[in-house]
Amino acid sequence: MYLGFDFLISKNNLPLLLEVNIGLPGGVFEYDLAYRTIHNKPSTVYDLIENIAQSKYQKGFNKYIHSLEYKEELTSLKSWIDGAGAFPERHSLILRLEDKWVQYQLLLNNGFHLPHTELYDPKDKGQVASLLKRFGKFVIKPRSGRHGRGIKIIDSINSFSLDKPSRMPFILQEYVECKVEDYHYSVRSVSFDEEFICVIGYIVRGDISYKGSVILIESGEDVALRDREFNIVNYPQMSWEGEIWYEGKIPNHLKENLIGERVAETILCLPKHTINEIKEISRQIGKLYMNIKPEKLQKAWFEKGDNL
Repeated sequence: MYLGFDFLISKNNLPLLLEVNIGLPGGVFEYDLAYRTIHNKPSTVYDLIENIAQSKYQKGFNKYIHSLEYKEELTSLKSWIDGAGAFPERHSLILRLEDKWVQYQLLLNNGFHLPHTELYDPKDKGQVASLLKRFGKFVIKPRSGRHGRGIKIIDSINSFSLDKPSRMPFILQEYVECKVEDYHYSVRSVSFDEEFICVIGYIVRGDISYKGSVILIESGEDVALRDREFNIVNYPQMSWEGEIWYEGKIPNHLKENLIGERVAETILCLPKHTINEIKEISRQIGKLYMNIKPEKLQKAWFEKGDNL
């Protein structure tokens, strides 16, 4: 199973897992671009993925992806979540993992460290105030979604408002500040069949790091940028993930996300133990997901009919 993992790094440099993405999540394309930008040569990441596919499935990675029994259902479900398609007529139970609350319960019950998260209850008038008192800030997220859509950082009662009624329920999550110099950052890792593939960072002069630039991650003594001043390199090509999953036919609403990338011409250093823990978590969850029994997962919010 090919997976993408999103992390924030705590003040004591321990990785906090935010979510796990199935299908063909980004990360590898960005890693290779960042590696080329810094080292002036291609990485070996695509060869690694191809070798795993050939070794374990006796087929190329492209054929492996298109052989996933839930691929078309996942594509349709994601389009519906994006507001760009109809709800799929059927969906595999593995798609319960597209509900972030289902994910959270699964990962927490298996001993992984995540920020405090709870379901948003519109009827609980004290919930927002309680979270603000406890954490100072929190994040509101749709229970399903991608590319940061619908995510807001809440730092006061006045800043908490939903722009319009939503068919989708929300979760509220502890805000964890990940900052280096004047930039906020986050981390994405990728695994394939329990094998770690790569780790990449995202930085921005703002609060939502994945709306910024990709940055190569390497080990160092502490969290730091190699350079205080650096250029941003723009790459116009379609992502590897878009070429494979959509066979180059990117839906209009995803072109901004799957075509073109910005890469910081520097390196984000993380402590070696932090990187090693990210690698180990990626392998452990890879094993967990490979052995998952979807029928034993909680029902996703979109299965219950109340919000459709």
